[in-house]
Amino acid sequence: MSRTAVTLFAPPEFWRLPESERGGCGPGGVGDWFVPDTLYFLDVKVACSVHDLMYSQGDTESDREVADRVLLNNLVRIIQATTSNSIMRWLRLRRAHTY
Repeated sequence: MSRTAVTLFAPPEFWRLPESERGGCGPGGVGDWFVPDTLYFLDVKVACSVHDLMYSQGDTESDREVADRVLLNNLVRIIQATTSNSIMRWLRLRRAHTY
């Protein structure tokens, strides 16, 4: 299966981080079961990693709200670019709104 290139919003320093230093979607441990790195088998870990970095750098509630909006935007971009089945797209978009 080929991977579709998706342009995501992220601070420039995110792309310089080694993958081993990037986070994932869940808080770790059992919490990862409730917030997995996938939306119905679609890998969205990079979108969560961007969110985690932005959230940790945010000093204000407004900064954190921007991080949340970027997360949703990136999730939607990934879903729209990689999901051709309309039912699966709808399910994934619905799940993205809960993240």
